[in-house]
Amino acid sequence: GTLVFCGFFLRRDLQARDKQMARLKREEQLGRLGVELSSGKRLQLGGLRGTCRVVIAAGTRAQVKNAIDAAEPLREELIR
Repeated sequence: GTLVFCGFFLRRDLQARDKQMARLKREEQLGRLGVELSSGKRLQLGGLRGTCRVVIAAGTRAQVKNAIDAAEPLREELIR
């Protein structure tokens, strides 16, 4: 009984670790993405960590344009 109990918790811990490692890998990959700022400066997304609030919009060109247009009224609040 004790062995099954320990096996259950070991399996659960290993699954949680694998899930966390996959999340960290995705975040690392996102951090390496190149971005161009409105000033024209180009850098990696990770370079903005701790200094900027990054919002990523993904979709078709029309969907991204609609999302940006819809967010425009909130721009001043996000800049503060």
